[in-house]
Amino acid sequence: MGSPIEKDLESLLKYIKPSMFIVETGTGVSTKIICKKLSKYNNKDTNFSSIDYVPTEHFDKSIHNHHKNLRLNYNFLNLYSGWSISYNDIIKKGEDLFVESRYKDVIDGEIAKGNRNLMTGEVDLIRKIVKKENRKIDFFFCDTGEYCGIAEWRVANPLIKKGGIFAIHDILHPKSIKGFQVVKMIEKSENWKVLEKRIDSPQGLLIARKNK
Repeated sequence: MGSPIEKDLESLLKYIKPSMFIVETGTGVSTKIICKKLSKYNNKDTNFSSIDYVPTEHFDKSIHNHHKNLRLNYNFLNLYSGWSISYNDIIKKGEDLFVESRYKDVIDGEIAKGNRNLMTGEVDLIRKIVKKENRKIDFFFCDTGEYCGIAEWRVANPLIKKGGIFAIHDILHPKSIKGFQVVKMIEKSENWKVLEKRIDSPQGLLIARKNK
């Protein structure tokens, strides 16, 4: 692994175990790296669900040799296309935690067109996936910090089991204007123990374990 992003993501691998229920938001290089680790176990109880607006496209771009059929060998991987959260979960303008995102046009544009239903019901994917799997999350990786990190944290937190792992990439302000808020909340919480905090890379990474 050579790039700073890949070095950050390599830190996740020591916490990936067989039979885990893993949920990721932000399909891409991390998906490829985690899949390579999970493929060594060949465990039928492993479930890795990755959420992205265009997950297949991002996953295929991360396979540098363009052998898209490699995805077929990952029978534990489920790619979900849509919104990870509901419209009601978004931190909106006027709320204390609101910080402007450079991706606001993606959200505001859909809402302005009357497509708020894109973020409700079947495409409220974190909750949907947990309900489908019928067990709490072992490992949650948030790689959408500037888009909706704080909202995803609020949704995922109660759905992660005791002893489970929450990791978030892109935590350095101002590059990742929502991920840094999640870090502050975790560091102040008695329910979480910080295992690793990388601030020596352009993106930064935090890994924490739920202790209550």
